This record gives sequence, structure tokens and C-alpha cells, in this order.
Amino acid sequence: MACAEVVGTANPTFTIDSLYAYVADGDSNQATAIDTSNDEIITTIPAGDEPRRAYASSDRTKMVVLNNGDQTISVIDVKKNREMCRR
Repeated sequence: MACAEVVGTANPTFTIDSLYAYVADGDSNQATAIDTSNDEIITTIPAGDEPRRAYASSDRTKMVVLNNGDQTISVIDVKKNREMCRR
């Protein structure tokens, strides 16, 4: 299973249609997008230091990842699967 490659994760956050899950991986400093129909990794997205969890925006077009290590947030565009900004 491809998800075995992702370690240090907890609390997946699902897209509004539940087709994809986003998880923050504190061990690799990235967020991972997973296709829930087959548990395959779609892509990994660089995040800040020690990301803890992804949260969906109210319209579910973005994921906000809390980066505990450097106390920033990464905003991920769900359609493009890339970091829009980090603050």
C-alpha cells in the first residue's frame, strides 16, 4: 500500500466530496494528498517545519496546514495540489 511511505501522520482531512484526504507529515515536513478510492498518494507538497494537521477552508478549496516547528501555516490549493503561500 502506497500510504505506508507516509509516516508521522495523524488526522486526515477530507475534501468536500471525500475523494481525497490530506495529511500533514511531521517527519518529512510535507503534506500528502491521497486518493481515497485506492489509498494511493497523488502528490506530496512541501510545508513548513513539523506540520501537524491539515484543516479545510470553509469552502473546501484550500487546506491550511499548521507548521508547529516554525510556527507558520501553509495554504494549499486543493485543485492544483501546491502550496499557495506560507505565513
